[in-house]
Amino acid sequence: GKIPTAFMPIGHLYVVKFKKSGYVTKVAQVDARFDTPEDLAAFTDIELKGYLFEKVEGIDFSFMENEPIIKWEFAPEGYMTYDENDLKQKLKRIDDLKKQIEEKKKELEKIEEEKRKQEADFQAYVDAGDKAMAKTSYQIAIDQYELALKIKDDGPVKTKLAEAKKKLADIEGDKQKEQEYLAKIGEAKNSFESKDYQQAIKLYQEAVSYTHLRAHE
Repeated sequence: GKIPTAFMPIGHLYVVKFKKSGYVTKVAQVDARFDTPEDLAAFTDIELKGYLFEKVEGIDFSFMENEPIIKWEFAPEGYMTYDENDLKQKLKRIDDLKKQIEEKKKELEKIEEEKRKQEADFQAYVDAGDKAMAKTSYQIAIDQYELALKIKDDGPVKTKLAEAKKKLADIEGDKQKEQEYLAKIGEAKNSFESKDYQQAIKLYQEAVSYTHLRAHE
């Protein structure tokens, strides 16, 4: 917005700061000291331009916030002037900063885009894992949850992964017991056919114990 007119009495050195939250502070200096103030006009007008631009993370704006961009002072003849060469150098530095800002903005946009892509991939893996769990495809669920955790650490997904691993382990344990049960039944049958009835009974009883274990798990 437009800054209202400010009156600065003669005989002082003024530092004017243009500030706005989220923007780079700009500093101007007005040296209103003069050896013979009675020789000056009643009023001397100067225009201070306070155009600001937004701060960007990773860019060093300290020189603008600590050094005056323009330094007004009285010339020996009694009018206000400034060092044009100094101003040109400061404006050149500002132009260089603006180029850095544009480059940094592109870099940050690229980083944000990558973050969005990673988040989308993460969620896709989690959703695929959830669907696999619903279908009792526990190995697929494990694979999807592990892919999600490679993107970022996440407590709830770790819990889901642990649950999927437990479900798969239970199934594999049941398969192992089933194999052992069938093996005992086969051995018992062979013993019975060989008329080794005592051994056959023992093996049948052991086979029954596997079914008992499965029933109580």
